[in-house]
Amino acid sequence: MLKKILILLCLTPTVLHGADELFEEFEIRVIRPRYFTKRHRFEIGAQFAAITNQTFVYTYLLAANVGYHFSEQWGAELVGAYGLSLEKTEKQILDKDFDINTQVATTERYYGGNVRWTPMYGKYQLRNGRLIYFDTFLSAGGGLLGIRQRYDHCGEGSTRSPGVFDYPFFELGLGQRFFVSQSDSLRWDLKGQVYTVNSSDSACVEGTEGENFFAPNITLQLGYGRFL
Repeated sequence: MLKKILILLCLTPTVLHGADELFEEFEIRVIRPRYFTKRHRFEIGAQFAAITNQTFVYTYLLAANVGYHFSEQWGAELVGAYGLSLEKTEKQILDKDFDINTQVATTERYYGGNVRWTPMYGKYQLRNGRLIYFDTFLSAGGGLLGIRQRYDHCGEGSTRSPGVFDYPFFELGLGQRFFVSQSDSLRWDLKGQVYTVNSSDSACVEGTEGENFFAPNITLQLGYGRFL
């Protein structure tokens, strides 16, 4: 019996070495392959956006997007949005109780494009055992931003009529997708837009000279996407 055990111990390294050579052409995956693939697929979607950094108004927009994914990490997207603005209570109090006409310029629309990079893909498990798959992406892009000048602050001496001015903008964003099926996802984006404004556009008298300055928009967007 002892002799058989010694023979088996001597042969074990040889057997294991032979198994390595036998299966060296095969790849053993420890991590499960992606539940959802985006490569060479179009993505269409709709989002509800809110601008979060305005003092006297609430601005809400509906956005539509069309994108294409060149790979799992890289994609491009075209976006268009249109919306409206509602006065906050603070502005109404200043106007009615203190006769202070606040200067307000609101975002009415924007359209443009961006490039997205998705460096992270993952999953987590709920208590009921269900797995939630998601990815995290960064975006950079630009386009044209439509700002409505209302001239509420000018009073009767104004020679201006309310109108929309288009300004080029640049944006950076961070977002995530949560995949609910092989074709559908829920998505959120946090974006920072920076655009250049000329102060003459808000002047009460047309033709007034002005200076350029930078203005920001910070938007939070929630929506749905479908992959084709």
